[in-house]
Amino acid sequence: MNTSTPFAPKRTVVLQRETATRNGKDLDVIAAVDFEIHRGKITEVTVYQGDTYQFDESWEDG
Repeated sequence: MNTSTPFAPKRTVVLQRETATRNGKDLDVIAAVDFEIHRGKITEVTVYQGDTYQFDESWEDG
């Protein structure tokens, strides 16, 4: 018996490299981006930073 429904959400994950330079600080990290898809449309996105400390420090002012 198939218990899945045609409208059950699907998920996909993308790994991406993020690079930037701001106020003399360089950012170079890997992030995982998790997409939840309902009826063919992205309904939720969650980003998981590989190095949250470097990500936060690169966007600090000062």
